[in-house]
Amino acid sequence: MRRMCKMICAILVLVLSISLVGCGAEDKKKGKKVAPFEVTYGGTTYDLSMDLPELIGKFEENDVYVYDVLRFERLGKNGVYKKASGIDFTQPGLRVGVASETYLGEELTDEVEANRIMYSASSLSFKADEKYSFSFGKDVSGDIRSLSGYFNLDENTYDDTVAKLYSLDTADEARETLDKACKAEGFLYSPFWRRGCIAAVYFDGKLVDLSKYTVEDIPAFAKKCREDKINTCGEAVSTIARLRYAQGITEWEVEWEKMLDSLTQVEYKCLERELTIANAAYEGIKKAKKGEIQSVYVVRVDTSGVLHIEMYRKNGKVLVLTPEDEEYIKSWR
Repeated sequence: MRRMCKMICAILVLVLSISLVGCGAEDKKKGKKVAPFEVTYGGTTYDLSMDLPELIGKFEENDVYVYDVLRFERLGKNGVYKKASGIDFTQPGLRVGVASETYLGEELTDEVEANRIMYSASSLSFKADEKYSFSFGKDVSGDIRSLSGYFNLDENTYDDTVAKLYSLDTADEARETLDKACKAEGFLYSPFWRRGCIAAVYFDGKLVDLSKYTVEDIPAFAKKCREDKINTCGEAVSTIARLRYAQGITEWEVEWEKMLDSLTQVEYKCLERELTIANAAYEGIKKAKKGEIQSVYVVRVDTSGVLHIEMYRKNGKVLVLTPEDEEYIKSWR
């Protein structure tokens, strides 16, 4: 009997221990630890819930070369290196491309502070090759070099299904097929983003159900974004501009309504999916501004298998021009 009591006590202790470990992923508001939002690159795991400068510092510690994808400048945890002149892509090793907003000014204005989540918006890109790879969650990996590898479809069926997105008669059926066949949990196919991608949205590192964020009135959604000073449609605008340019329309600074009028019905339908993703990010940003959550991440894998992570953080650091600094031309504030 005494032995049986000891066994029961041991089992209770074990169950209690497991329960306490499981609590590590609970919300901070309950006084418990939040599980990190992670990406593994080149064998090292990085916590994406860090502020961007701190995250860049971790990359530097592991000899990962971080650069600005728009200006081809080297980025560091303190800002942009003044001594960096261009980027030598012939050098072997790991690289992370960063696209970050840059604020030009000595002091951060009230407008910047009020919209810090947008002014601090940044994106990271991870490109895998034979030597170095990445993994994100359990489903996304740099070992997959083509977007078709993320679907339970053979190559020909995948190509045929994507082609059907560009016909009004078959678009809905093709989109449903791709959504059901996607092996990455929570990711949807967007044909409108560059040359196509799969995408998912996370609030505080937790997957969002994108089916709840369908945009039914695109002009009204675009107007609301402008009014609230939230730009979650940058890539969509760029894609429309490219389509317009191909049609011989060279005006860039035009209203959304006029841009939408230049789209065919098929292009408009493809845009709906991209704006579903943007709408989820938009709603998350509004939640962050209210203090309900702290971060919004849009995670994509493009047709070349490159991982892109857009980061919106309520108290994110802004990259500010600092010409008086001897070592850095811009610094994080």
